[in-house]
Amino acid sequence: MKFKANAIINSYDVDFKSELTINAIAKYFQLAAINHSNKVGYTNGFFTESGFTWILNRLHIKIFEYPVYMDNIDITTWSKGARGFFAFRDFILEKAGKKCVVGSSVWLLIDVKNKRPVKVKDEIVERYTVEDEDAFNSDIRRYKPDKIEKVDSIIEYQLRYKDYDINGHVNNSVYFELIEDAIYREYNKKITEIKICYLKEINQHFRNVYVQLRNKENSLHYSICQKDTVFASGEAIVA
Repeated sequence: MKFKANAIINSYDVDFKSELTINAIAKYFQLAAINHSNKVGYTNGFFTESGFTWILNRLHIKIFEYPVYMDNIDITTWSKGARGFFAFRDFILEKAGKKCVVGSSVWLLIDVKNKRPVKVKDEIVERYTVEDEDAFNSDIRRYKPDKIEKVDSIIEYQLRYKDYDINGHVNNSVYFELIEDAIYREYNKKITEIKICYLKEINQHFRNVYVQLRNKENSLHYSICQKDTVFASGEAIVA
């Protein structure tokens, strides 16, 4: 079963060029996934009582065209099933029927008490009704980011009160805000494609993080870290 949501882009979701930010795209995708879960009965209350929650593990976003302020957009998402500890979900963001952004993601079902992944049972997946369709050709299931051996630039960011979500850690979408800002600040370019692998949560113990950038042949490799701890890493194609 596919889930579809509609939205009109607000001023707080765009940059100074009136274009939708990567951070906002990640939020739209995340909200669509949450609402899809709500629709099939997996509400926040259900997960609170069961002691489990979904955690985003990897996300691949590809942008063909940036929607702009006041555009009327449709976000479609669907489950692509699960294997072992991992569940898979795709996204499409359209404007007037035109595909603007696509996404593919990998999720983990986590035991909240011990913060360890658990196997995704068939009955959980079946309620979503699996769709055998790809939003685009993505290798995110097997993606492993390269370790940054040499850093071209490093930028420090102070974490804010609003960056922490209901789970007590920095929200997934905030990572994109940091990466987008660092890339534009250092290279004055926009992201057209990005992959991220979430490695460790940023809890309220941390007050600041660093974004490291490495410019390789066809892409920018990045990591979000604090001393020897890497919270997320990946790569982006810019234009």
